[in-house]
Amino acid sequence: MNFNEEQLKSWAAQLQKSLVDLRKEAAELAKAYNSMPPSLVEDPSKPKRNRPTAAKKKPVAKKTTAKKPVKKAAPKRTTGSKTAKKAAPKKKGR
Repeated sequence: MNFNEEQLKSWAAQLQKSLVDLRKEAAELAKAYNSMPPSLVEDPSKPKRNRPTAAKKKPVAKKTTAKKPVKKAAPKRTTGSKTAKKAAPKKKGR
């Protein structure tokens, strides 16, 4: 896409005008909001009222997954000597 200098200037002017328009509209909205009586302004500390719904949604049932088979414990050794575990070396410092 190649734009010539005139197209870029036109585009920049349009953006500048829309920025001015948006700021003007925002100022008007802020002025209108500030002129509202306090009873109509929402208080963020108050909880919002819940509207009653026509039909409540049913809870979605969870899908059941197949259980994995339980592994049986290895048989205990009855012959041979027990092996002693070595103590782990102590760490120096922290």
